[in-house]
Amino acid sequence: MPGTDGTTRRDHIEQLCKQKGKTPEELGFATEETEDDLDVPDDGAYLWNWFQELSSGRGNNGFGPSPLGWADMAAWAQLTAIPLTPYETLTLRSMDTAYLTACADTQKKNTKGKK
Repeated sequence: MPGTDGTTRRDHIEQLCKQKGKTPEELGFATEETEDDLDVPDDGAYLWNWFQELSSGRGNNGFGPSPLGWADMAAWAQLTAIPLTPYETLTLRSMDTAYLTACADTQKKNTKGKK
Protein backbone atom coordinates (compact mmCIF):
# COMPACT_ATOMS: atom_id res chain seq x y z
CA MET A 1 0.00 0.00 0.00
CA PRO A 2 1.45 3.40 -0.93
CA GLY A 3 2.56 5.64 1.90
CA THR A 4 2.24 9.39 2.12
CA ASP A 5 5.13 9.80 -0.31
CA GLY A 6 3.34 7.66 -2.92
CA THR A 7 5.69 4.70 -2.68
CA THR A 8 5.15 1.35 -1.03
CA ARG A 9 7.30 -0.34 1.57
CA ARG A 10 8.11 -2.89 -1.10
CA ASP A 11 9.48 -0.06 -3.32
CA HIS A 12 11.73 1.07 -0.47
CA ILE A 13 12.95 -2.49 0.15
CA GLU A 14 13.71 -3.02 -3.55
CA GLN A 15 15.65 0.27 -3.67
CA LEU A 16 17.62 -0.73 -0.57
CA CYS A 17 18.41 -4.11 -2.15
CA LYS A 18 19.76 -2.38 -5.27
CA GLN A 19 21.90 -0.03 -3.17
CA LYS A 20 23.30 -2.81 -0.97
CA GLY A 21 23.54 -5.46 -3.69
CA LYS A 22 21.67 -7.92 -1.48
CA THR A 23 18.41 -9.83 -1.62
CA PRO A 24 15.45 -9.01 0.65
CA GLU A 25 16.16 -12.22 2.55
CA GLU A 26 19.76 -11.16 3.21
CA LEU A 27 18.48 -7.87 4.59
CA GLY A 28 15.96 -9.58 6.87
CA PHE A 29 12.76 -8.97 4.92
CA ALA A 30 12.00 -12.62 4.03
CA THR A 31 9.02 -12.98 6.37
CA GLU A 32 7.13 -9.93 5.12
CA GLU A 33 3.86 -10.67 3.35
CA THR A 34 3.74 -9.26 -0.18
CA GLU A 35 0.97 -8.77 -2.73
CA ASP A 36 2.08 -12.05 -4.31
CA ASP A 37 1.17 -13.80 -1.05
CA LEU A 38 -2.44 -12.62 -1.14
CA ASP A 39 -4.93 -15.44 -1.33
CA VAL A 40 -7.23 -14.25 -4.13
CA PRO A 41 -9.82 -16.82 -5.21
CA ASP A 42 -9.42 -17.90 -8.83
CA ASP A 43 -12.91 -16.66 -9.69
CA GLY A 44 -12.04 -13.18 -8.41
CA ALA A 45 -8.51 -12.86 -9.77
CA TYR A 46 -9.67 -10.90 -12.81
CA LEU A 47 -11.38 -8.35 -10.54
CA TRP A 48 -8.20 -7.98 -8.47
CA ASN A 49 -6.21 -7.39 -11.67
CA TRP A 50 -8.75 -4.84 -12.91
CA PHE A 51 -8.68 -3.07 -9.55
CA GLN A 52 -4.90 -2.84 -9.68
CA GLU A 53 -5.08 -1.34 -13.19
CA LEU A 54 -7.70 1.18 -12.12
CA SER A 55 -5.86 1.99 -8.92
CA SER A 56 -2.59 2.68 -10.73
CA GLY A 57 -4.28 5.61 -12.47
CA ARG A 58 -5.79 7.17 -9.35
CA GLY A 59 -4.90 10.64 -8.21
CA ASN A 60 -3.75 11.91 -4.85
CA ASN A 61 -5.29 14.96 -3.18
CA GLY A 62 -2.31 15.68 -0.94
CA PHE A 63 -3.90 13.95 2.04
CA GLY A 64 -3.95 10.50 0.50
CA PRO A 65 -5.20 8.61 -2.54
CA SER A 66 -8.37 9.85 -4.19
CA PRO A 67 -11.32 7.50 -4.58
CA LEU A 68 -12.00 5.92 -7.94
CA GLY A 69 -15.00 7.67 -9.41
CA TRP A 70 -17.76 6.39 -11.65
CA ALA A 71 -16.23 8.32 -14.54
CA ASP A 72 -12.82 6.72 -13.89
CA MET A 73 -14.32 3.25 -14.14
CA ALA A 74 -16.39 4.12 -17.21
CA ALA A 75 -13.36 5.57 -18.98
CA TRP A 76 -11.23 2.54 -18.10
CA ALA A 77 -13.94 0.17 -19.32
CA GLN A 78 -14.27 2.08 -22.59
CA LEU A 79 -10.53 2.35 -23.20
CA THR A 80 -9.91 -1.33 -22.50
CA ALA A 81 -13.09 -2.47 -24.30
CA ILE A 82 -14.11 -4.40 -21.17
CA PRO A 83 -17.84 -4.10 -20.48
CA LEU A 84 -18.34 -3.98 -16.71
CA THR A 85 -21.43 -5.65 -15.30
CA PRO A 86 -23.26 -3.96 -12.40
CA TYR A 87 -21.89 -6.67 -10.07
CA GLU A 88 -18.31 -6.05 -11.22
CA THR A 89 -18.72 -2.28 -10.89
CA LEU A 90 -20.06 -2.54 -7.35
CA THR A 91 -17.36 -5.05 -6.41
CA LEU A 92 -14.64 -2.70 -7.69
CA ARG A 93 -16.22 0.14 -5.68
CA SER A 94 -16.21 -2.07 -2.56
CA MET A 95 -12.56 -2.95 -3.15
CA ASP A 96 -11.78 0.75 -3.50
CA THR A 97 -13.54 1.54 -0.22
CA ALA A 98 -11.53 -1.17 1.54
CA TYR A 99 -8.30 0.14 -0.02
CA LEU A 100 -9.00 3.74 1.02
CA THR A 101 -9.90 2.62 4.55
CA ALA A 102 -6.63 0.69 4.82
CA CYS A 103 -4.69 3.71 3.54
CA ALA A 104 -6.38 5.99 6.09
CA ASP A 105 -5.70 3.51 8.92
CA THR A 106 -2.03 3.29 7.92
CA GLN A 107 -1.76 7.07 7.74
CA LYS A 108 -3.30 7.39 11.23
CA LYS A 109 -0.83 4.86 12.65
CA ASN A 110 2.10 6.67 10.99
CA THR A 111 0.87 10.05 12.27
CA LYS A 112 0.37 8.71 15.79
CA GLY A 113 3.95 7.44 15.88
CA LYS A 114 5.35 10.88 14.97
CA LYS A 115 3.68 12.77 17.84
